[in-house]
Amino acid sequence: MKQRWFNVDRIGGISDGVFAIAMTLLVLELKLPELETPVSQQVFLEALSKQLPHFISWLISFAILCRLWITQHALLEQGEKKSRGFTGLNFVFLGAISFIPFPTSLISQHSDQPLSVMIFSATYVVAGLALAGMWYLLEKQAAGPDIRRDASPAVKRVIIGMPVIAMISCLLATVDPRYGIFVWIVFPFIGIIARRKKVHGVPE
Repeated sequence: MKQRWFNVDRIGGISDGVFAIAMTLLVLELKLPELETPVSQQVFLEALSKQLPHFISWLISFAILCRLWITQHALLEQGEKKSRGFTGLNFVFLGAISFIPFPTSLISQHSDQPLSVMIFSATYVVAGLALAGMWYLLEKQAAGPDIRRDASPAVKRVIIGMPVIAMISCLLATVDPRYGIFVWIVFPFIGIIARRKKVHGVPE
């Protein structure tokens, strides 16, 4: 007999592990420049500057992963058990998360290639669509009286905004890959901007 419901604690445990590994793998792209000593300051600065694309790609993906972890956590805290469909979509989501270090290395090493940006964007689209499916199941399927069906505005922004950002990034990448990468730099800060507007009384 197939299991119909899964404990949130176990889902959260494996999810946290995947996120921790993915975040750790991202930093492996940051390497110390190989220089013979003694070395002049100018040569040292030039070597460090070559690491800038790796640092930027790490920062982008790390910031987005933080947003995705927060979003997933908000979905997991709605109830103590999740359906088989929700759990399956969560594994799709985790599959995308575990894959993220690869497209991140692509844009750090081949930032001049539109295809690198497109693969990077497609990975986050898969993660975003999986989150959207999880959200949909929470809205449509009751798993207990403690379910809260009203997803927060921050969750909705991530779920709706990620495919939109990915589409814009891919279109801009055909013009200049750097433009496509810049769009993803802005994405993690959309929620901060929206909250500041709300605090100052500006409607979202």
